[in-house]
Amino acid sequence: MAGQGAQWSHVKAMLILTRKLSESIVIDGRIVVTVMQVDRGSVKLGVDAPPEVAIHRLEVHEAIQRGDLPPPPRAERRRPVQEDNICPSE
Repeated sequence: MAGQGAQWSHVKAMLILTRKLSESIVIDGRIVVTVMQVDRGSVKLGVDAPPEVAIHRLEVHEAIQRGDLPPPPRAERRRPVQEDNICPSE
């Protein structure tokens, strides 16, 4: 995508990991990110984190920081996992 390098110009080093479907990474011992679905250039991630941790896509986070969007109310930060949204182990 054009211009994406500029948004990461402040990053001095980045850890890059490879994960397969249903595999996870752990951040700070309390946040688990799991690859839920991979489909034609799109990856669906599941994030399990304490309720006090705000989780946003980068573009939403940047809009909140600029004041273009208000932070969502606490109740809307997490959606419960539905049985049909859980990916099978392969």
